[in-house]
Amino acid sequence: MRRWLFALFILTFIGAGVDGWRLLNLDAYLRDEPAGLLRALNPDATSDAYIGDLLAAEGVPREAIRSPSQSIRSALATLPREGAVIVVVPHDVPKYNVMFLTLKHLSLPRYAYYLPCDNPAMASIPSDEKIAAIISYLVEPPTVVSGHWRVLPRLALTATSEADAWKPYCSR
Repeated sequence: MRRWLFALFILTFIGAGVDGWRLLNLDAYLRDEPAGLLRALNPDATSDAYIGDLLAAEGVPREAIRSPSQSIRSALATLPREGAVIVVVPHDVPKYNVMFLTLKHLSLPRYAYYLPCDNPAMASIPSDEKIAAIISYLVEPPTVVSGHWRVLPRLALTATSEADAWKPYCSR
């Protein structure tokens, strides 16, 4: 009798597990989908998803966003090795902070500063810090600043060597 109950318990447990996989749509991972598996194994999959979702929320069509992590890394590779990056955003809201954290991750080993235009004191950039670039997210580079590179829609990179170079970005 005990074995029969144990076997019933095991079969019920397995059945509930399979049903749970189907309910969560996890059975798609068991199917032969090489393209989906390769996308999931991409080291930039999470960063690309974050950037894609954040840009899509700002009205950028998904077709315009291709390999955003690689585009950002390529842009940062053109900069000198030393110097920090300032990420300028319009407001201090959580979704802009998520973009900052993603850009900070992609810019490693550089140090990155978060600079919301509505609270510039939050950045607390040391006066002796060498700044290699400014990344502006949803903030257009000012016309007085030259040499900016549109890395992605709504995201531009400007190489600089001045610690106070961010001030024109937030002066509007």
